[in-house]
Amino acid sequence: APEVGKGRYGLSVDLYSLGVTIFVILTGGERQTDFLGNTVVNPFFNHRQLRDALKLYARQSARPRPGANVPPKEAVELLLQVTSDDPSKRGTSRELMEHAFFREINWKKMVDLCERDSNFQPAEEDDDEAAAPGPARQWTFASA
Repeated sequence: APEVGKGRYGLSVDLYSLGVTIFVILTGGERQTDFLGNTVVNPFFNHRQLRDALKLYARQSARPRPGANVPPKEAVELLLQVTSDDPSKRGTSRELMEHAFFREINWKKMVDLCERDSNFQPAEEDDDEAAAPGPARQWTFASA
C-alpha cells in the first residue's frame, strides 16, 4: 500500500494486500504483460500500474466483448475500492464482507466451522475492530 512507504500501517494496508492477492488470483500471476512480453503491471511494486490496469478492466467489464479475458465487474469494483489511494476509502472488513463479489460466501457458517473444527480460537477483544459485531474476528492459535 502506498502509505507503507510513509511509515503508516493499519487495517487499510491489510485490505490493500487482500486486493493485490485477489488481483493475482484473478489474473493468473503477479506480472501482466503486453503482446511483446513487456511488463505492464506488477502489483507488488507499482501502485499506479495496478490502478491503471483496474481502470482498464472496469471499462472493459462495463462492455464485455465475447471471449475477452476480463475479471468480473464485481471483482473490479472491489479491487478499485481496496486499492484506493486514500486508505479511508478502502472500507471496513464488514463492508467488504457484504460486497457483491463475496455474496456467495456464508460468513457465519465459515466462522462456525472454524470455531468447531479447528485449534483456532477468537483472540481477546482488545480493540474497536475486534469488538465490532458480526463474523469478522481475529484468530490466534490455541496451544494443544
